[in-house]
Amino acid sequence: MIWPVRILFIGDIVGRPGRDLVKRGLPSLVEHHSIDVVIANAENAAAGFGITREIGDQLLDWGVDVMTSGNHVWDKKEALDYIGTESRLLRPANYPAGVPGNGSYLARTKDGQTIGVINVMGRVFMQNIDDPFVIVLREIEAARPNPNDLRGLPRRGYVRKDRDGLAPGRPCHGCHRDSTHVQTADERILPKGTGYLTDVGMTGPHDSVIGVEIEPALGRFLNALPARFETATGNPRLNAVLIESDPQSGRATDIDRISLSASDIDELAALQQRSGAATTSRSCPDLFDLPFEDDDEIASPASQPSLPRQVPSRRILTVTELTVRVRDLLETEFFEVWVEGELSNCRLWNTGHL
Repeated sequence: MIWPVRILFIGDIVGRPGRDLVKRGLPSLVEHHSIDVVIANAENAAAGFGITREIGDQLLDWGVDVMTSGNHVWDKKEALDYIGTESRLLRPANYPAGVPGNGSYLARTKDGQTIGVINVMGRVFMQNIDDPFVIVLREIEAARPNPNDLRGLPRRGYVRKDRDGLAPGRPCHGCHRDSTHVQTADERILPKGTGYLTDVGMTGPHDSVIGVEIEPALGRFLNALPARFETATGNPRLNAVLIESDPQSGRATDIDRISLSASDIDELAALQQRSGAATTSRSCPDLFDLPFEDDDEIASPASQPSLPRQVPSRRILTVTELTVRVRDLLETEFFEVWVEGELSNCRLWNTGHL
């Protein structure tokens, strides 16, 4: 059976508060959700403005597979050299020719699946750079060595205004932005299989003005005087989106928003530690790996007749994981099933499902 590919995109990492959330929370998120590839926007990871080699290397060490960016990637001068040598740090692909770095990257999962990541930036109230829609199509073709490869390329679209928000979602199989730093609640699967979310949000201090202290930012509106912006610290939250896609068609099959506080992350880490310790101490198989048998049919090994029956450790499944396992069980164990009943509120969806 071919399992779906699970892609986690982490919204704009802002300063040390955002980096601390990634360091503390990413291992547990990857384990809990069985993540295959982690993508993160890192353009504001260095004190809220830009990125440095040291910070980029830290994010990669903590489990980020690809780092995306926007116009703030150049805020630290050393990024010019770093982006030219680190292929996993992307700048918008629609910058003019000759700009250091690349706008796309091919990541690979542990089982060899290829995930294409394309990073573009919108042009509404922004720099007048190349057309992002034309560039996306060009990058897709450049990343596709033959018609049977990379049938779906997840894309991180960097657009600035709401009127640009939905347009990029049409030609690609995973589309989202995080420029406003405010997570939207419009996640959905578009008719052609694109997992779409207008804005993933921000990983950093949410008691702030897009990540910086409130007073200087507010003062700039009130008196129009220049002010020094410092990264805020209050209410750090990790915003992300999880997209699950079919590796054969490349189409998204599920999309979920993630918004975790620092305490949520600590609780998830503790849950994973307890689960791991229980599994190690009991050496038990997963619940769905056990045959369905009566208690009196399970015999202890002859060499250990006195050992009590071991109880499987509990593992929290997502709805998608449970659905996949139930479907697999039905398809392999029940070859013909007849069901009689009445259907209510029946609807034909765009995918063809009832």
